[in-house]
Amino acid sequence: MPIAHGEPMTQECLLDMTKTFTDEGYSLRKGFLSEAQLEDIERGIDHAKVSATVRKRGAGVFAMRHLLKEVDEVRKLAESAAIFKMVKEILGGGAFPVRAVLLDNDPDAHWYMTWHQDLHIGVKKRVELPGFSTWSVKNGILHVQPPVEYLSRMLTVRLHLDDCLAKDGALEVVPSSHYAGVLSKKRIDDLDEKGALNVCAANRGDILLMRPLLVHRSSPSLNDGHRRIIHIEYASEQLPGGLEWAIA
Repeated sequence: MPIAHGEPMTQECLLDMTKTFTDEGYSLRKGFLSEAQLEDIERGIDHAKVSATVRKRGAGVFAMRHLLKEVDEVRKLAESAAIFKMVKEILGGGAFPVRAVLLDNDPDAHWYMTWHQDLHIGVKKRVELPGFSTWSVKNGILHVQPPVEYLSRMLTVRLHLDDCLAKDGALEVVPSSHYAGVLSKKRIDDLDEKGALNVCAANRGDILLMRPLLVHRSSPSLNDGHRRIIHIEYASEQLPGGLEWAIA
């Protein structure tokens, strides 16, 4: 059931989306953001580029980080009633955004990602706890891999600012792979050989919901132009033993 820009989703539509999401680990919602919302986000991003944590490759910018702190328009959208309604259908009433990143598969940046799972979270300080491992610092934020039960109760929302079709490096996913937990490289390679993947082609204004544990990748873009995506991660609970989320 397609939804017009700005039109609220019915409860029936939410339940259909949640069932698909539960079964496959991802769900695409068409035409979710209005043109006015998209332009508002773009203005905020352009204004923040002078001070935000920007990553470049070649002649192109392929990532901006810390958007929850540095771009008010992104933070407000991440906390908006329309998005929270979907997020809470999946994570429960205590859900909150913890990280937002701009990704751009610009051909000038020569950017792509091989098959992987999103396994690390940002925290404020290091606390040694059982099951928390692989500590690192990325863009000034301390990161750690938490136990799988924390990752399994997280959600990623990807907001498309541009059309993102197969030749634009659209996200490819292995449906239902999130049920297998944290996978070794060999097991991911085995999934790749089976070829059981879906291409999540999307248009400007569409949003994609996915589990961080879902095996996914982005191929290099073959077309000119941008493929900008706001990648927002949500958590459903606080961390144990003095660990705190680093909201970025």
